[in-house]
Amino acid sequence: NPNGFDVIKEKNVEELTMQEAETILYGTSVKGAQDADTQQSEKIQTNKAALIKSKAGARAELEELLTGKVRELRFLSYDRPFYCASYWDWDEWGGFIHVSPMIWGADPKTCPAMNYHWIGVDPGDDYVSYQDGLSSLLRVAHPF
Repeated sequence: NPNGFDVIKEKNVEELTMQEAETILYGTSVKGAQDADTQQSEKIQTNKAALIKSKAGARAELEELLTGKVRELRFLSYDRPFYCASYWDWDEWGGFIHVSPMIWGADPKTCPAMNYHWIGVDPGDDYVSYQDGLSSLLRVAHPF
């Protein structure tokens, strides 16, 4: 604060607390900055807990909806760019692969998606790329 020294000169320096002097000079005190950091950290932890709870709820709903209706159901997690994918009979003719990249800050339900169908004799290069991608993912992902 450019005028901080003038303000301090006008006050009796012995009567100033360290917090008051820091606030005058820097616009905030170390304690005030620490309190703001603590509040921000608590907010992040609260948001993180809410997201984890929401993720668990969505997974439980999806598992309930699909159990008994699909040949195999697994939920996997990995530490790479965010993508969601569904593979339906992907290893045989008539299979379907749905891939959706997550966009930061966007609702996953509204992110653009790509769909691939195995409708010809040959599944096609893009379809095979996502088959290979699933094989790679299964080597590095872990259940959650």
